[in-house]
Amino acid sequence: VQGHIAYSELKALADQENKTPFDMLIIRLQELEKKHNTANISFLTANIHMTVDFHGNRAPVADPDLGAVISGIKLDNSLDNLALQYLAVIQAIAYDGKHIIEAMTKAGHRFKQVQICGG
Repeated sequence: VQGHIAYSELKALADQENKTPFDMLIIRLQELEKKHNTANISFLTANIHMTVDFHGNRAPVADPDLGAVISGIKLDNSLDNLALQYLAVIQAIAYDGKHIIEAMTKAGHRFKQVQICGG
């Protein structure tokens, strides 16, 4: 988020509203959902796709040389673009977790609880 050119605008808005930058991104996504009249906020990124293997993949592929992919982004430095990229990253992390759970379930593991950690 901080690497996007619109971050300073986001931070200023967040400070003005006494909210976190992440709160402001959610608010912006909700505004975009209304503006584009989408059935679900997730459809805002129908044409933006990412994988999150920036430092290789530990599970379930176990390929340390695997790289990330970003598809569908435009030369757009707006706050709306930052919000859409943020949503695409959240979705990519969720799908990556789903991929791991599916591979482990296929191998016979069962889940009662999932905890997210790391950074």
